[in-house]
Formats: sequence, C-alpha cells, structure tokens
Amino acid sequence: MEKAPAKDRDWLDFVLGVGVVYSPEFGDSFDDMYPSSSGYINTDDYSGWLDLYIGLEIRPVNQFGIIVGLDTMIGPNIDVAGGALDEEYVSVLFVPSIYGQFYFTQSRRFYVNAGVNLPIAVTESDYYNFEGDGVGFGANIGVELAGFVRIEGGYSYIPVTVKATSKNSGPNSNFSGSYNYGGPQIRVLFAF
Repeated sequence: MEKAPAKDRDWLDFVLGVGVVYSPEFGDSFDDMYPSSSGYINTDDYSGWLDLYIGLEIRPVNQFGIIVGLDTMIGPNIDVAGGALDEEYVSVLFVPSIYGQFYFTQSRRFYVNAGVNLPIAVTESDYYNFEGDGVGFGANIGVELAGFVRIEGGYSYIPVTVKATSKNSGPNSNFSGSYNYGGPQIRVLFAF
C-alpha cells in the first residue's frame, strides 16, 4: 500500500490590514501647538489615525507566532488659521514592530499578542518637527474567521516628541512636548 505524501506544515502568513487608532494625546498636541488663546482655530481637529498594516508571521510551532510588521498611520488634515503660523498639512507615522502571538487552541481561532515598536514620525508642518521618542509597545486580542480574516482590538503606546523648528517665530517658538500618539485600536487583517 502506497503511503500518502506528508502535508506541509502551515508555518508562514503574509498579513495585510486596515484599522483605526483613537489617540487623545494626538489631538491634545495640536491644541498645545496652536493654542486658541493665541487666536488659532484648528478646523480639522480629530484625535485619531487611519492604520494601514503589512506584516509577516512566522510560526515555529502551531500555537505561537512571531510577527514582524509595519503600521503606516495617516493622520487627519490639520488646517490651522487665525494665528501667526497658519498652515495646512498631514502627519504620518511609520511604526515598525515585532510581536509575539499566542493562539489559545490548535485551530488558532482565538489569540493574544504583544510586542514592541519603534515609531518614525513624518510631518509636512513648516513650524514643528515630529520625532519618535524611543521604544513603544502594544497588545491585542483577536479572533480568526473563515481561515484568513482576523479581527483584533487592543492598545498601542507610541511615544513621539514634538518640537518647534527654527522657522517658528510665533508664540510657541520654544515649544517641546512628549506625547503618546497611540491609544485604543481596532483593525481587520487578512492573512495569506
């Protein structure tokens, strides 16, 4: 009797996703940078990010994976008027990360993950620089549906420093502040 060929072990997934991050300190930073007491009106004051995710999960064993990923987080349009530094721009965070993911069952239906990130901040502002401020962290709990769709929610801490540039001659010319540009998050992921 001929033996059936061994089935390859499922040990690698390519992961794409989209989600949102609610970040109160992101909104607070713009209130600090453009204070209403100086005549500023921020017409697009939202405290969150659109999160686009790409990652690679390697599972050395069936119920544990290591995920190397990159979140590209796009902020809302910032449109400030009425003060000395009128400007309009969008900010972006690139957040490379490495997470460990533990599956509760052999079927890998429910999971938790946690890991660290290292933010890289980019802004089109002429008057403020955004910089990553060291290592952040995050954790999620999730469920896998239909074998390739995952829904997860959790929290991320993304440390960012905002500093006034040399072009800033307004009321906040010496401004410097540290913020958590992360917060509660939810996203939908597709694993192939």
